This record gives sequence, structure tokens and C-alpha cells, in this order.
Amino acid sequence: MKMFIIKNKMKKILSLIIYLLLSQYIYAQNLNTITTAVPFLMLNPNAQSMGIADIGVVAASEYYESGLTQNPALLSRNEKIIGFKFSYKPWLRQLVPDINMIDANFYYAFSKKITLGYSYNLYSQGDISLTDKNGNVIGQIRPKEFYHNLKYAQSLNTNLSIGLGLKYIVSDLTNNIFINGQPTHAGKAIAADIGLDYRKEIAKKETSFWRYDIGASILNMGNKIKYTDSAQGDFIPMLISLGNMWTYNKNLNPNLKYCIDLAYQCEKLLVPTPQHYTNNQGHVITYN
Repeated sequence: MKMFIIKNKMKKILSLIIYLLLSQYIYAQNLNTITTAVPFLMLNPNAQSMGIADIGVVAASEYYESGLTQNPALLSRNEKIIGFKFSYKPWLRQLVPDINMIDANFYYAFSKKITLGYSYNLYSQGDISLTDKNGNVIGQIRPKEFYHNLKYAQSLNTNLSIGLGLKYIVSDLTNNIFINGQPTHAGKAIAADIGLDYRKEIAKKETSFWRYDIGASILNMGNKIKYTDSAQGDFIPMLISLGNMWTYNKNLNPNLKYCIDLAYQCEKLLVPTPQHYTNNQGHVITYN
């Protein structure tokens, strides 16, 4: 009976994953690119999840840092933990010499049920020369973007945990210069994250077991970003993610074990697609 229930659950999960994947394919005659502000929010600073194809909405039991990036629920797993990290990453160094990312984070479990985390991420785009229509240099700027990120996670029982997050985002692309006679300023936004994680061990034996993990999150739910007072603003990259991980754990002796992880993750950008219309003259008009 238990195996029948598990199979039914997995069929429902697989059906949902297939639906989300198919919904991402849009057939159109014209290329219709979706753009957002602060795309650096999509850059993953977590080296561990980058090493497994950026999968981070689910994670192995030993890895908590994905709770600060892709699913806040992963920070709480009925254990008392503490961790911190500081990293510096030269970005696209073979193309541009002065683009870099800085990431610092800290998380601490006040009890086996509740964990708090904080991270700071900075994306510096180096020096950029501004030119007029004739190619003459008229100025130089140094764009940078960063966010402060606070996370809260709680275990509801031995298998289920939830998480919430809050980001304060600053995008300074123009260094307050005038563009086309208009003053500019840094764009700012406040965004929320929410996540869910369910994991359970099955087929337990004396020295081995299987574990399945299902995770889901919605990231960057926030306001539009504007760089001038008269602009309409641009959407930030709100993202929904769903993932599943199967883990086989085998204890070889009291001091040695090995694990095999098999994981899949799908994502969908929750940003409106620009609408294209063709007028009577055959010209394509785009509305955001």
C-alpha cells in the first residue's frame, strides 16, 4: 500500500514537471525576447550547485547554502547548524579584465526547527566609457549592483520545511549622470522569496537507504526598477522553480559511506512577454 501511494505521488509530480516544461515553449513567427532589470539576480554564487547544473531548489543533506540562493526552506532540516562563506569571483575574465562578483553569507540555527540566514552579493561591471554618436568619449562610469538578503526557515515536522526571504536590491548603472537631458539615479527594489522542501527516507536497510526530496520556490517577487523618475520601470526576474532529487546512501563502515544523487530541476520566468502587433503598414509594434 505504501509503495502504491508513493508511485501515485511521483506520477502527479512528474505530470506537473512535464506541464511546466511544455509551457515554456512558445511558437511565434517573430523573435520575442524577454528582458528584465537586474539580471545578475539570476547568477548563481553557490559553487556546489553550479557544479551540478545549477540545481539548487533541492539539495543533498550536507549542503545548506542553496537555502540562501534558490530555496530558503533548505536552511532548516531539524539540525543545529552554523556556517559562513566569503568568495570573490573574477567574471568573464577572458573577455573583460575588471568584472567581478563578491559573495558573503552566514546562517545559524537557533534550534533544530528555526534557522536564520543573511547574504550580501555584489556584482561590479568595471569601468565603462561613454561615447557620443561620433564615438568621442564623453565620460566614464563604473556600474555596480548588489543586494542584501535575509532568510528565515522553519521545519514543520521531520520531513517538511518552509522558508521565507526578503531582498533589498540596488542597481546603480549610470552613477547619477544625465542621459538625453534627464537626471538618472540608482534603481531600487524590495523582493520576497518563498520556498518549500519535503524529504523522506524509504527502503531503509541496516547499512543503506533511499531518500527522495521535492522542492519548490518562487523568487524575486517585487516591484519594478526605474532609473529615471519619468520611466515606467522594468520587471525584475521573478522565477518559479520545481525540483526532485533521489539519493542512495550506503554506509561501508562506521567512518566511510558513499552517496549517489540523481536530480532534476525546471524553472520558468514569471515576467510578461512583450506583445507584438503588426500595423497596417506591416511594421511590428512592441508593447511592454
